[in-house]
Amino acid sequence: MSSSAGSQVPPSPPASRAVGVGCTLTSRGNGDIVIQKVIPGSPAAFSCKLAVDDQLLRIDGWNVAGSSHEEVSRRITGPEGTSVRISYRIRKLYQGQTVIHSDEEIILIRQKSVAIPDRLCEGPMGLGVDPLPVDGQGIMVRSLRNGGAAELAGGLQLHDVIVRINDRDVRCLDPGADLGRLTTGPAFSRAALLVLRAGSMMAVDLVRAVPLVGELRMKHDAYRALVAGAQLVPAGALPRSGPNVILYIYI
Repeated sequence: MSSSAGSQVPPSPPASRAVGVGCTLTSRGNGDIVIQKVIPGSPAAFSCKLAVDDQLLRIDGWNVAGSSHEEVSRRITGPEGTSVRISYRIRKLYQGQTVIHSDEEIILIRQKSVAIPDRLCEGPMGLGVDPLPVDGQGIMVRSLRNGGAAELAGGLQLHDVIVRINDRDVRCLDPGADLGRLTTGPAFSRAALLVLRAGSMMAVDLVRAVPLVGELRMKHDAYRALVAGAQLVPAGALPRSGPNVILYIYI
């Protein structure tokens, strides 16, 4: 006998897709787990904070030290749309040596990477500024390029004077110096800047990212709005577990 319409069991909702944050990780000989690659259009890329060679420290408060890459992968990935809190360490060059710069923390929302044409991701990436050399002072930021690294990250301002890029003092450049070579680098590499602003020196970190304009910029802004909302949710209110289809771990 057929059951009545009212007694029929409704179909189960589709399971949430498990995704990561769009990074490839690798393990150094000393056991440190670092970012080997950032995928353009991914949550990690849209954050404008994570860079190649950054070291992972904790995932949602869990210390990654001494853990296998499988466990790190499991901790980072989870249902699409959920948040993950990542603590990481930034290193920079100082007097020819790589030293610890700072430990940072970021909230990312797991989602599938936005497709970006390969032609936009090829070659070195810049800081997203229009540079003007100022003799004896450095490189002045004449303008911020729409959708460039500096404008997206918000670290630099108009008329800032860049004094040092990583370990290179740029106050006394040779006439005709190639500013492009000084400011560009591999995609998602970190540029540690010393900047003169209104008479005070300050450190500014920028990640050289793929420029985002038009629809890509709109998707970036929509993602950042999601993250801003997640930062208002009490810790632990969003689920944070699941398998991975975006993050790949290379050892």
